[in-house]
Amino acid sequence: MLSNYEKLLIKKKLLYIVIATGIYSVTAQLVIIREFLSLFAGNEFIIAIIFFNWLVLGGIGTSFQQISTKFISPSLAILSFLSLFLCFTGLFTIIFLRIFHKTLFFYGFEPGFYKTFIFTFLLSAPYCLVLGFLLPFTLYIIKNISSKFSSIQVYMADNIGDALGGALFSFILVFFFTPVLSVFLSCIPLMYFSFILILKNKKTNIKIILCVIFVFVLILMGLGLKFENFTLNKKNCNLEFYKDTPYGRVEVHKYMNDYTFFANGVSLFNRENTKLAEEIVHYGLSQIQNHKDILFVSCVPNAFSEAIKYVPENIDYVEIDPEVSKAMFKFSFLKKFDSVSNIKDDARKYLNKTKKKYNAIIMCMENPDTFQANRYYTKQFFVLAKKHIKKNGVFVFSIKGFDNYPEKNLLKKISCLYATAKTCFKNIMILPSSETYFIMSDKPLNDDIPLLLSKKKINTLYIKNYFYGDITKQRIKNLLNMIDKNAMLNLDFEPNIIKYSFNHWFSKFNSSPFVFGLICFVIFILYIISLRKIETILFFTGFAAMSFEILIIFVFQILFGCIYLKTGIIVTVFLTGLFFGALFGEKWFGGKCFIKKINKTDFKKILLNLDILIVLLILIFAGMIFFFKENLHYSIFFLYSFVFAFFCGLQFSIALKTESSLLNIDSSNRVAGFFAADLMGAGLGLILFSLIFVPFLGIFKAVLCLCLIKIISLGLVQART
Repeated sequence: MLSNYEKLLIKKKLLYIVIATGIYSVTAQLVIIREFLSLFAGNEFIIAIIFFNWLVLGGIGTSFQQISTKFISPSLAILSFLSLFLCFTGLFTIIFLRIFHKTLFFYGFEPGFYKTFIFTFLLSAPYCLVLGFLLPFTLYIIKNISSKFSSIQVYMADNIGDALGGALFSFILVFFFTPVLSVFLSCIPLMYFSFILILKNKKTNIKIILCVIFVFVLILMGLGLKFENFTLNKKNCNLEFYKDTPYGRVEVHKYMNDYTFFANGVSLFNRENTKLAEEIVHYGLSQIQNHKDILFVSCVPNAFSEAIKYVPENIDYVEIDPEVSKAMFKFSFLKKFDSVSNIKDDARKYLNKTKKKYNAIIMCMENPDTFQANRYYTKQFFVLAKKHIKKNGVFVFSIKGFDNYPEKNLLKKISCLYATAKTCFKNIMILPSSETYFIMSDKPLNDDIPLLLSKKKINTLYIKNYFYGDITKQRIKNLLNMIDKNAMLNLDFEPNIIKYSFNHWFSKFNSSPFVFGLICFVIFILYIISLRKIETILFFTGFAAMSFEILIIFVFQILFGCIYLKTGIIVTVFLTGLFFGALFGEKWFGGKCFIKKINKTDFKKILLNLDILIVLLILIFAGMIFFFKENLHYSIFFLYSFVFAFFCGLQFSIALKTESSLLNIDSSNRVAGFFAADLMGAGLGLILFSLIFVPFLGIFKAVLCLCLIKIISLGLVQART
């Protein structure tokens, strides 16, 4: 029989394990998700699939704990070994991800929606199921030691760990350590506390030996820095440069005497490719007479070598990721000239703060298939770019993908861009080559590029010999005839191109999300029907919390760009808000005097009133975006994340108090049901909001749908007994 003091010590150690698990889980989650994105040429669709799998698998693991109490005893040894197994699976998930991806797919290959879903689901399953199981299992053990222990303390400890893990990764690990080393360092606290618990049990000599072997293997894996290069090598290629940055993964591979540049798993270009440079540079610069100042938003190989033929006085090269420009110059993708200035900044942010104007702006950004990239192809950005173009200057960009008859969703993208550009520039010329080039200006434009170049005495290799055969007058005319001149505009808060990209992504693989959507709909409807009243509230609170967090990140990204550090702060602040909300609920609503004054009905009224408050907070945030937009300071996003998460955490805390104090039910099984409902709701919110509401409805209509669902859930909750 344990004394009260011994019980207290064990409970403290168990809470330390919960905090350590939170630190490790968030860090490992972020690292593994970045791995998926780097290998699968990730976009928002890939991100949504991965997060959806994680949340649902975590909910399944949590639900499994409810069943396991019938045949698994509340053992500290089992908890310790499951925690060590979690460390093991986290590291091996990265190993297996890289190895299996190289085995099953070739590098840069997009396997499509269903293959991606199955691959990520199966590979994430061991880690996510154990992670989902651990939190309620820890509570199960604590309740077995002391039935009076407050369940909300485990929830708060988990939130502390999650917040610390988010901060650790966002501010330290992502900047200074490789992915494998980051995962290893973050699991050290969990290994330590797990090992301490095992040592407390004198009957576990064999287990101690196994534990030592486990830890030894983990240390070897974590410190084996050569592992990174080994798993990233490609067949018949040498990895010459590799860097994980806050913005993604940068790689340079050498094959024979040529170098190929990879970004996030996608082969962008090789060093000897001059065609891209000639097209993106000369199609625009040949149109103007003055070439004094040129701005490049990102770049392609040999672009400066082509631009320098016009003898500009100044070439500004804006690149948000300094490692990209470093690799471009180091491996001679770009040559250094005295007139070139390298600016490390987000292009949109740079243009907002500079007063400088240019004769030409040449944009070499990725396709507008993600929310991050889309912000460079909206009306708001075109207006901003035009403000920085001198009289009779040009703005040039291209998008990938064109055949003699383009796929319908690609044609919709081109039409959308054309209609959007037409609101800002008087003249738009579209040249269909290997990519579709947009040349925009207020001056008349001439599509006879070789003639213009010959007049300027500019010598080229590709354009001089192949332009007339590649880009014919008939081909240009055919494309213009196919374009819908009345297409919807692409706006910051109505990213219509994302919708077409979503459809185009499915059409490439002759698949449809209908089957997946139907299966998810049936499963979630059955799951919601099975929930009790308070679990239903928490399910839809999880739904709203995840949707709102995505909303804040999307809007922040649109307004301020890919500022990874500040995005990390948003996530960390959100997790901190959950903790303080739960703490407030525990301290204020958990007092005995307060509980005696109210009954079960009063508690449930408080829960419903918090639901209404959450809806109002979402509507107020949407109003702030609508009326103030660019005038909002980024600190507002941090504050609002905290406030919103505070009330979500408060609601979860009160739900637990309703069960334990008034209904006299505080079993670990019921609490596990709460955790599972919260995770399942978050999974549904993620997939609906990021893949359907925002792309197809825009930000503001998506917010209205979110509020409508939350209001409908109030009626559903009221109908429950």
